[in-house]
Amino acid sequence: MSKHFLINSAGVPLVNSAGQHLYEQITLPTEYQEVEYIATSGTQYIDTNYVLKSNKFKVDLLIQFTGSSVSTFASYVGFMKSSSTVTPRFGIHNYNGGIFMYGADATLSTESKVTKEKTLIVFNGNRSTQSLSVGGAVHSSTASYNMSSNTLSMYLGARNVAGAVNNALSTKLYRFKLSVDGEKVRDLIPCYRKSDSVIGMYDIVNGVFYTNKGSGSFTKGHDLLELPNEYQRVEYISSNTTVGQYIDTEVVPSYVDGFKIDIDFAPTTLANRYALIANYNQGDGQLSLELNTSDKVRLWMNTGNKDAASSTSVTTGRNNLQFYYDSAKYVANINGEIKTENYIITAVPTTSLYLFLDRAKRTTTFKKPLKIYHCRIWIGGQQVRHFIPCYRKSDNVIGMYDITNNKFYTNKGTGSFTKGSDISN
Repeated sequence: MSKHFLINSAGVPLVNSAGQHLYEQITLPTEYQEVEYIATSGTQYIDTNYVLKSNKFKVDLLIQFTGSSVSTFASYVGFMKSSSTVTPRFGIHNYNGGIFMYGADATLSTESKVTKEKTLIVFNGNRSTQSLSVGGAVHSSTASYNMSSNTLSMYLGARNVAGAVNNALSTKLYRFKLSVDGEKVRDLIPCYRKSDSVIGMYDIVNGVFYTNKGSGSFTKGHDLLELPNEYQRVEYISSNTTVGQYIDTEVVPSYVDGFKIDIDFAPTTLANRYALIANYNQGDGQLSLELNTSDKVRLWMNTGNKDAASSTSVTTGRNNLQFYYDSAKYVANINGEIKTENYIITAVPTTSLYLFLDRAKRTTTFKKPLKIYHCRIWIGGQQVRHFIPCYRKSDNVIGMYDITNNKFYTNKGTGSFTKGSDISN
């Protein structure tokens, strides 16, 4: 079971008169694990198996575009009779010039720019009027339409044109809802089937699991796991401008047993150094995963002689690093770029890893605030930490809750962390 905040058209959580968040509880069947999102790479899509014939309908879509160009025409959702007979049709798209386009039997441009941030998009139509809200900015039209002769199902992550997939795009899908004549007919939740790890979206209206109808496979975000009621999950926590904050993970890496680190992060500005996770200053056996001033992930292992930088530049948006060491080699995956090298280390680390700083606490070296959205650590194939950014409701202390061992980790340095927006537990 997970809690999802009820939000307005701008994506802002709703509260009651007492200032408490309003939320819905979502429970998937035990065979499925809910995840933060599923992601397409331009060849995957979902057939919702819904043929829209009514002229009164609403679409709620929570997405995050991840493609290389915001200006290439591509579809988040839609259908069209054929390339020559273009009606009936409906769709929400990226359009030339990097803006959102929408329309039922119409081509309606908006002034809302496509970004690579999470965005709530809401379409409302009632035959003689139609509108699209993008992050709360509403665009309206009196263009009329008629869906009664439609025979095509609605695709998600692409557009159904005459029964074939077209205009697929790269995006993260967080939620899809379709309401017809005031009744919800689809409500798709990102998840995977536990028995075989197949990724898709589960429709909590009809109890149907929808999987990829294209080629390749979806990828997924992190499992959504509920925190204890005393804690409120947030999008991220961040060091502040004094950068003296850090979390001691209390995990000592092992080069003998092997270890893995999975961390999502965002630097506040580019061309600066940042310590992601490190036990630097130990000497033999040390580890430090950093960002250098060229905005690349840098790896320091053992005595500091290993300095392997990625070729992929990170951005000020959310980045992912997965680092694995198995006693003979390391593998680093930086935003999809995989780098591997044979490297044997016999030294035995004796100190634990810090998040946000190294053990030398070099605030003059790592002097800009860093956001961390998530961090997981495995030793010898066993997960030992799964950190979720949050704050304790009783006193608003910000930190990371480890759902592996049910422990709240707070700042061990100076000052205080800052935090992102509250999100659903």
